[in-house]
Amino acid sequence: MKVQSLFDIIGSDFYTGVPDSQLKALCNFLMDKYGIDPRHHIIAANEGNCTALAAGYHLATRKVPVVYMQNSGENIGTVYSELFVNICVHASTDQSVLF
Repeated sequence: MKVQSLFDIIGSDFYTGVPDSQLKALCNFLMDKYGIDPRHHIIAANEGNCTALAAGYHLATRKVPVVYMQNSGENIGTVYSELFVNICVHASTDQSVLF
């Protein structure tokens, strides 16, 4: 599948992630389309950061972001930790969140 087709299917306007050699085509496409415009594309330092950015984007806009990262399995604990912290903090301040 071509990256443009994937981009069109996903339909998101916010992407964040950790570049990886396996994701080179996607990363190149996003750099050509958005560069490092923080409204649309943020390259994160690690998987936890991109997960937190995506969660914050969703909580602020109610739009669905896209997170891209390698599938090594080594950092999945960081991803779960960031999701848990962001959801719990938001839930404790906004009772409209449903689980």
